[in-house]
Amino acid sequence: MLLDHARMLILGLGVSGEAAAVLGASRNAPVTVTDTRSRDDLAPALARPAPLPISYHLGSPPPGLDGFTLLVRSPGVPCDLPVLVEAHRRGVPVWSEIEFGAILCPHPITAVTGTNSKSTTTALIGELMRAADHTAYVAGNIGYPLTAAFTGMPTDGDADAVAVVEVSAGQLEDCHAFKPHIAVLTNVRPEHMDRYTWDEYVAAKSKIVRNHTPADITVANFDDEWCRQIAERSPGRTVFFSALGPLPDDTDGVFVDGSDAVAHHDDARIVLWAREELRVPGALPNLLAMAAAGLADGIAAAVIRDVAVAYTGREHVIEHVATVAAVDYVNDSKATNPWSIAARPGQFRRPARGADHRR
Repeated sequence: MLLDHARMLILGLGVSGEAAAVLGASRNAPVTVTDTRSRDDLAPALARPAPLPISYHLGSPPPGLDGFTLLVRSPGVPCDLPVLVEAHRRGVPVWSEIEFGAILCPHPITAVTGTNSKSTTTALIGELMRAADHTAYVAGNIGYPLTAAFTGMPTDGDADAVAVVEVSAGQLEDCHAFKPHIAVLTNVRPEHMDRYTWDEYVAAKSKIVRNHTPADITVANFDDEWCRQIAERSPGRTVFFSALGPLPDDTDGVFVDGSDAVAHHDDARIVLWAREELRVPGALPNLLAMAAAGLADGIAAAVIRDVAVAYTGREHVIEHVATVAAVDYVNDSKATNPWSIAARPGQFRRPARGADHRR
């Protein structure tokens, strides 16, 4: 999409809004950023994109729509804001920052959503892509906006590049043309019920596969009823993963069989790793999701195995802290709801001595 004739209104000068404004202005679109916070409160953000011709409307409600042809909403901006309601009434496009970045992204996108395990799964897929000699741009809800990733993303000349993007329900709300080549669904549990009804929340998550074609791939958690339902409605090819046992015989995917992680892929059965080889068994569902996405993308089983058995966890996510009186202490402070801290006995085994827990 060319932005030469677009006049953009960016709602929210957070990390995502700032990145979207910089990208739009760098593509020669007239950009205005609006935020109810004052200029003093936003001084650090205002200082960064100084070389670009960006206008600001700060410290008050958003301006009227006259003159604007595209609105980009940051995830924290409520959907029922009057300017957004009026934009929908007038037919003025409203995009999320993810939608804006994806439309301009020159490389295939692997996107990960779910209630829990999004960031770990996204980071693992990024590691896997790099291990398979791809240039991987890891972005999105993981803390680095997709539009910011364009700073170092060549528009051509790298046929092996891929964007690996974590997307939240808030980012998916205003996605319309978003179509990741591979969509990964980790799980769907009640969350943000102060913002959504349950049906609205599931519908937002479902948008990740809405535009799939038979050439695209949905990777879904077979152990989660709602992931299965979303996957069954996807027009793309479906691959499942399961941490609870074998998949049905006619189902492609990755699963646990006894103590082994096994893939059923292209009518072949492939043993990927043994459970005792994992340094962080609590990350098993994430590793299975990574493996399913990798196999669907044509990555060799040996590369997948190497990444899985080398994984030592992320800081604050099932991170071994100490062993005192034969008791393991684990930092899992990233867990923010009951479903994210639920674990079956024996899932965690501390890494080998000297391992880097923050890889």
